[in-house]
Amino acid sequence: MAGELRTADGRSAGLTFGRRELRPLLAALESPRLARGLAYLAVVLLCALGAYFGARETGMFALRQIEIEGARGANAAKVRAALAPLLGSSLVALEREKVESRLAAVPIVAGATYDRNFPHTLRVRVSIERPVAVLRRGSESWLLSAGGRVLAGLPGRRPPLPRIWVARAGKIYVGGKVSGSAQKAVHALGPLIGEPFLRRVRAATASGPEITLTLRSGLELRLGDLERLPLKLAVARRVITLLGAETSGSFLDVSAPARPFFGRDKSKVEG
Repeated sequence: MAGELRTADGRSAGLTFGRRELRPLLAALESPRLARGLAYLAVVLLCALGAYFGARETGMFALRQIEIEGARGANAAKVRAALAPLLGSSLVALEREKVESRLAAVPIVAGATYDRNFPHTLRVRVSIERPVAVLRRGSESWLLSAGGRVLAGLPGRRPPLPRIWVARAGKIYVGGKVSGSAQKAVHALGPLIGEPFLRRVRAATASGPEITLTLRSGLELRLGDLERLPLKLAVARRVITLLGAETSGSFLDVSAPARPFFGRDKSKVEG
């Protein structure tokens, strides 16, 4: 007896087969060896599933140690403390969102990655926010990162970093970010991280799109907007080095870096 293979819409697929052609396939399916193989495969699969769920729900791969890379001392201790509630949980079942949310709550952490080091260790690599300014509001002070994040309150002595003043309106809290003119001002200081020139800046202000850095000598460094900041700052440092142009009542305009302009503010000189 022969049969014909048809498509889903009933048309002939052009293939015919008979019982003779099907005998090898039917014999293979009825083979005890195949049955044993399928049974063995099912047992292996069940064992694998059992091992996986056992690892998730038991202490076989419980988190016992947290290794921190990229931070030392007090900073590493803060990161480790934030992750401490995860100790004892299963590394297999550890959810990414839980790790990331706890790291995001640490103000000093700019970014982080992690991996599981079985059987019991979580290895975390962090990049640390670097302070670039002191945020001032009345008598209150906070340490501010280049990304505009409030890193810590400063109840005592303040570090020799540029000041950014803000109005009393608005809420400031550790871990939050500044906005508006304060955000523009702190972004202007970002390219100076790690540069000695940063300590020569007394204050950073923003009025609309215009950014001004006031040096400790009294010189005003007028940057214009936030475009091409590294170039503008490089030109300013060069001009100041060549002219020694750090005198009170003077200004250096590098808003057009190809045409820097040095002058004196008459209103400030006469005042």
